[in-house]
Formats: sequence, C-alpha cells, structure tokens
Amino acid sequence: MGLVPIHAAGRQWGRGIENTASHIVSSYILTFKALAYAREKCLKPLTQAEQELLVVGMPDTKGMSPLEVMDEVEAIQQNINKSTISQLKILANPSKGEVLDNLRTCTVAHFACHGISDLEDPSDSCLFIGEGFDGKAGRLTIREMATVSLKRSQIAFLSTCYTTEISAQELVDEAIHVASSFHLIGFPHVIGTMWAARDDAAIRVTSVFYKELIKSMAESGENGSHDAVAYALHSSIQALWKVEDTGEYLTDDVISWAPFIHIGA
Repeated sequence: MGLVPIHAAGRQWGRGIENTASHIVSSYILTFKALAYAREKCLKPLTQAEQELLVVGMPDTKGMSPLEVMDEVEAIQQNINKSTISQLKILANPSKGEVLDNLRTCTVAHFACHGISDLEDPSDSCLFIGEGFDGKAGRLTIREMATVSLKRSQIAFLSTCYTTEISAQELVDEAIHVASSFHLIGFPHVIGTMWAARDDAAIRVTSVFYKELIKSMAESGENGSHDAVAYALHSSIQALWKVEDTGEYLTDDVISWAPFIHIGA
C-alpha cells in the first residue's frame, strides 16, 4: 500500500465526483506514533513574527540534468512578498554547511534539487547540493540533518524527484525514504513526490501551495491548524487539473499531478 497513490483513485477529476479528491483531502502518515508526535507541535501562521522560509535551489548539479528551479523560486517570491512573512532566505547552489546552519532557524524549508534514497542504508538517503570536496555533487544526508536541532521546523517541501519512493523490496513495509526521514527528524509536515515531477507541474504546485497555505494558516488563528497544509496541497493539485487560459483539462495526465503528496499531521 505504501507504493499506491491512493489519492489519485477514480476518474473525471475536476469534472465529476467519481474520484477520491471530490470527497477527501488526502494525507499520508508513517505510524500512529508519528502522527501523535507531529500533532504535539504547535503550527504557527507564517505571518507571525520570526517565521522564516528557507529556499534551497540547485539549478545545476554536477553530473545531473539541469532543473528549472529559478522559475520555482520566483513563484515562491511572488506569493511570499504579498504576505507579511518576516524572513525569506534563498540559497542558490549552497554548501552543506550553509544549509545545515539555516535549517536550525527556519520554519519552512523548500528544496528544489535532485535527491536519492539509499536502498542499503536509508540514513544515507540524501539531497544533492553544492559541489563537494571531491569535485562531485555534494550530498546532504538524512544522518547529517538528524544531528541538527529543529525546534522551529514546521514544513518541508521537497520539490525533488522520488522523495517518497520505496525501491528496496525488503523495505517495502517500512516506508523509509527521504520524505519520511524529514518527518521523523522534526518536520511535522512534509510535501514529497512519489515519482519524477515535471518542472512545469512543480512550478504551478509551488505557486498555488504557498498562496493557499498563507491564506489558510492566517484564517486558522494564532495557534494554527495542522489541516491547513494538506488543504493547501490539495488546492495546488486541483490547479493542475485545468488550464485556465484554454479551459483544457489535464486530469487524464495523472503522471503530472499525482506524484505530490502530503505526509504528516
């Protein structure tokens, strides 16, 4: 069941109600214990003082295909600038040390980069960032991130391919992957992908997600509502179903919109 996109069950998305998305807002969780732990953490609106959004973008990664991440970063800026969020930090091609230092203080961490799940040692699953000492793409592993105090962390948006993929047959019952690891090290909410996401889809989802997130969290009051994150992703996926300019429906192209999922409270 961990490999099945249950949220994409049905048909006629956006045109009928014979589908899961017309009746529920989907969210995945690793264990009941993880759910209880995540719910203990207070979710504060991004418009409150001292809230920080960290954006890590890797348009070019050595030995890997380029990504259109700057368009994604611009989409975030356009929506965040309309709010009163106190801090927005954008790191382009950063070093491992820069990312780890900023993770300590950020509320939301958005990664637009390549990543991979390690089948033999899940703790070595990583996101690829700036060039390492050996001249190859730097690896920011889950093991390294787990050493950082993440007391302020709330949301991790992993705009990275295969962050919820379970490739090892012997681990299929464990739900061990990059996105679940982010959840376990301190982020009560994680947005991940079940397979490779198209660049244009990632840009659209990102743009709508932050706009809806800020709106929903502001409406939920000072203590915040954990439901706001899943609802924001739900709205952003629905935005992929129909091209507003042409009225064309893209719902039959499930591959483009279904990889994005919410994990957490």
